Amino acid sequence: MTSHNLRIHRDANTTLDSMIQQGILLPTNEKISGVSGQVYRIADGVDLSALDHFHLRVAEKIIPVNLYALPPEEYAGLLAAAPEFSQYRYAHLATALLRTMTTEQQSQWLKDVASGIEEGLRVDQTPRLLQLPTHPARWQPEGTRLSRAGCGWLLTLTFDDPQVDIIEGLDRSAAGVDVGLHHLTTTAFASGAVHQAPGVVDVSRLSPEQIALPISQREFERHLQLLQHAAARTSFQHLMLTLLSSASVVYLEDLRYDDMAEVFKERSRTLGIRDWMMGWLPQRLHAHNIPLERVRPDLTSRFCSTTHCRGERNGRDFLDGNGRMVDADLNAARNLLQIGLAQRIARELLTKRNIRKGN
Repeated sequence: MTSHNLRIHRDANTTLDSMIQQGILLPTNEKISGVSGQVYRIADGVDLSALDHFHLRVAEKIIPVNLYALPPEEYAGLLAAAPEFSQYRYAHLATALLRTMTTEQQSQWLKDVASGIEEGLRVDQTPRLLQLPTHPARWQPEGTRLSRAGCGWLLTLTFDDPQVDIIEGLDRSAAGVDVGLHHLTTTAFASGAVHQAPGVVDVSRLSPEQIALPISQREFERHLQLLQHAAARTSFQHLMLTLLSSASVVYLEDLRYDDMAEVFKERSRTLGIRDWMMGWLPQRLHAHNIPLERVRPDLTSRFCSTTHCRGERNGRDFLDGNGRMVDADLNAARNLLQIGLAQRIARELLTKRNIRKGN
């Protein structure tokens, strides 16, 4: 089984408190990975159903939560188990966010989103936000848990272990993964192969004020976040196929939340970067017996991965030790790969030395 934690909107606090009082939510001593605070299970016989991308029904209560923020197999499985699931007709607009848009194209894109919302919800269980073929992972409603901690409420959804297709027969090698915004990820393989997952247009910088909105500005922003997350998931899904098919070990940039710039923290939440790093990626790699090691990124953007001389990063470019401009994200990914391999070799040597001393 696999599980994922989704943040519940603060608007639901009063509703959740009433559910505890009514005995719909029952306290349990269970421990859930990634969750602190009191955990609650749902009383036996209570009906659960995903209504749309933003709402889960528990008995007769409606819980606002971003259900779309799941990995592709689990997302498809949730929809397959929700006969009432309804969605707006704008899912096809997500992929446009993976390409550069002119000001005119951005304006038209916002109008198209507004038009899709204005058409209203339609019952549709097809996972239209997904771009690649996916095997739905069976949702297990009985494994649903809610938990309350200092940061608010979380919803934990449980699924059967997902089936993920890979490309058979590819040569495997170590991979270093740099995380960013211009490229969501840049991956350098020891084989010399490179994979770059495109970034997502930041629609928070667009200006919808002159567009006639069928809903409030706040509600409109929720739909924009959904489409940005869907675009990022498409980028991550292509990367996951590459890693699962051709990586022997993955060295991931160890981004710690406290070290992130505020703009990156906000985009990380919107695009699901942190969820990918802490949940989707390690779960899938573990299921395919591919080791994952986190590498501190200190100085990986300041030294040339070829000459190992200090260079200069200028936005998306890096001036290497020979005075040549190279892709800064790719340079960092190659450094992460080299550091990870060096640390792995050092551990092996230390282990061998300790074994000899023990003998």
